[in-house]
Amino acid sequence: MPATGPPTASTEDPALVRLLELFRDRDAVDYATLVQQAEVPPRTLDRQLSALLADHLLFRWARGVYSRRPVGPELNSEGEELLMLLRNSDADAHLTGFDVLAPYAHQFVYAYTHLVYCHPPHVSGLASELSAAEWLLLPAGRHVHLGGPRERTVIVRGQTHNERRYPVRDHLALPEKAWVDLLREVRRSRLGLDYGELGRILRSMERAGIPIDRLRTYARSVGYLAWVEAALGERLPTNVEQSQLAAGYAA
Repeated sequence: MPATGPPTASTEDPALVRLLELFRDRDAVDYATLVQQAEVPPRTLDRQLSALLADHLLFRWARGVYSRRPVGPELNSEGEELLMLLRNSDADAHLTGFDVLAPYAHQFVYAYTHLVYCHPPHVSGLASELSAAEWLLLPAGRHVHLGGPRERTVIVRGQTHNERRYPVRDHLALPEKAWVDLLREVRRSRLGLDYGELGRILRSMERAGIPIDRLRTYARSVGYLAWVEAALGERLPTNVEQSQLAAGYAA
């Protein structure tokens, strides 16, 4: 992945450009790998990393993990609008699903159904706010059939604090939660995203340093741990959908 954007001190330094080349075709690289492959002393590597971080050519995803992508989700314009509505609402609700996972997807999706989880007593009020803002609300459940354009469509599903058992930051689910939520909704509401792509997203998340153990914890709390283990190849699939998840993850 070559350096892009206007020239900076970093992009004009051949040593820093060589360091950026280590991130080609990788979502993230940990510090130990950089020490092995950069072929410079650790103190020099530390200075180079500091320069790239300062120029926003690298981003720190976690302790000792770096990436060319910012740590935050890259929402499209609809996702940003929806997130702003949630922030301004009195409802205890958060955005989850594909909006959070789009940076890890292999398929480029122009339009998709947005997914919002909301504290059950607040669902009615939030639905009114969304309708007033000209969002098309789709009922959650197996009876949803999505055909044609899916612009400005959103599913609002109730989820209590006890069901959630996982932090949500500023009305936005973390990727670990968003993946499990999207899997559940693909099963329950026929969102039109194939299981193979879900498996590929999971592999991309793992490569990017997303903590899969936390994903497991949330999946266990909502009854989906067997699906995660099947996707990871840790148990035999029990249905076609789980087989497709595993094939996507292994691809």
